[in-house]
Amino acid sequence: MTDSDVATTAPPALPTPQRSSGPNRARIVAIVASILGIVLCGSVPFLPIEQDTAVVNWPQAGSTTNVEAPLVSYTPLRMEASIPCASISELAATGGTLVSTAPPGAADARRYGFVATVSPESADAPARVDVVLRDQVLLSTPVADLQTGCALTLAAEPTRTTFSATGSEPRVIEGDSRPQVVASSATSIRHQPV
Repeated sequence: MTDSDVATTAPPALPTPQRSSGPNRARIVAIVASILGIVLCGSVPFLPIEQDTAVVNWPQAGSTTNVEAPLVSYTPLRMEASIPCASISELAATGGTLVSTAPPGAADARRYGFVATVSPESADAPARVDVVLRDQVLLSTPVADLQTGCALTLAAEPTRTTFSATGSEPRVIEGDSRPQVVASSATSIRHQPV
C-alpha cells in the first residue's frame, strides 16, 4: 500500500455555534441587579427611623406606691430623676429604698446603678438618706438636715451628670456616669389606709 492508495478525506465540518440569548440575558440581569443593589444600599441612611422612648414617672397621681419598669433599656440615653423630700420623710421611721435602677438587693446595684435609700433612726444615729450613682456617693446626710419641700434631682447624660438637692450647690460629674437600668423600682413605701 502506498501513499497514493490512501484516500484522504477532509474532517467533518463542525457545526457553527449559534449565539443564544441565554448568556446575554444573564449578563444584563446581573448588571441591573448590581446597580439596583448599589442604589438601595446608598439609600439606607436616608430611611426614616422611628424609636420608642421609655418614660417612667413617679410619683404617679400623687401616690408614692411602688412603680416597676422591668423592660427598660440597660443604659438610657438620658435619665432624669426627682425625689421629693416628702417621700424621704415617709421612710425615715422604717427605712427603705426610694429609687433603684436595679432590683433591690442586687449584688452590684450600687456599683452600676443609681440607688437612693433611707436608713431608719437608731439609738446611735438619726435617720439618714444616701444617694449613690455608680459607686460614687452623691449625698449622705441626716433626713432632719433636708429642707422642707425640697427635692433631690439627678440628670444623667452621656457627657455629664448633675445631681442637686434643693438649697445646695449642684454636683457635676464630667463624663458618662449614666446608670444601668435593670428593672427599676421607684420606692418601697407602703401606705396604710386611714
